[in-house]
Amino acid sequence: MVSSDEKFEDRLAVTEEDEKANQLIEDDTKASEIIFGSQEVYIDTVGTLVFEWPDVELSLEGDRLAAQFKTRCMRDGSLFSIEQLRAIYRQPIKIKVDGAEVIVGDGQWTDEEEYKLEHMPDIIRDLTTEFSDYRSEIQELKSETEISEKEQEQLNLLMNEAQATFNEIQEMRLKHTELMAKQVRLFSESIEHQALFEKVKLYAPLCVKKKTEDGLAPLWKDQKEFLSGNGVSLKILGLFSLFMRGADVSFFGDTPEGQM
Repeated sequence: MVSSDEKFEDRLAVTEEDEKANQLIEDDTKASEIIFGSQEVYIDTVGTLVFEWPDVELSLEGDRLAAQFKTRCMRDGSLFSIEQLRAIYRQPIKIKVDGAEVIVGDGQWTDEEEYKLEHMPDIIRDLTTEFSDYRSEIQELKSETEISEKEQEQLNLLMNEAQATFNEIQEMRLKHTELMAKQVRLFSESIEHQALFEKVKLYAPLCVKKKTEDGLAPLWKDQKEFLSGNGVSLKILGLFSLFMRGADVSFFGDTPEGQM
């Protein structure tokens, strides 16, 4: 397992040219994703996965299954909608003390959490840009043959700022992942999420593929295989559900060793 300090040192050693090359590869990948309706995501213990958008025939079948599911739920009232659950989870927690109701919390899912979940990716991108700026200045100073006492003080300050920014990025990523997990836990039983899962069960065997030396191969052969899978299968299905909602799933994948 690579330590946080080792990750910081590895990331600090990346040059601006390497960064531009990586960005070019990423931009080409994104362009390909837009054109072909697919996205790549890296998962520890599995490797690089490709999520493909279902073709027209499969999409129509998925829409039919989801519509049937929603109609059945609304008819028998077995599930709440996302908006109904959001209204419930925003209610403050109340307990009875000496026969009187007392508010002891802000609800299970607050407006602040909703806001953070939406805006944290933008904050992380800004922090990453800030880290890159520190790194460029550090590398420029280190490249000098001799460093004056004043420059050494500046270098130490930049190293401290870069380390603090790096730690903040790591912490922010963790908090965002925790918020995502909480949202899924609270809202997974909504009509909309369960209807989407009906589609996911149909699409996954055909649309979730793994990159191999020979090209792309289906990760699962059928529904039974991924529904009986482990925690990694659940994570992949969750990410595929996000992909189906139009999210950039590469942001939520794992990070290969030596990268941030």
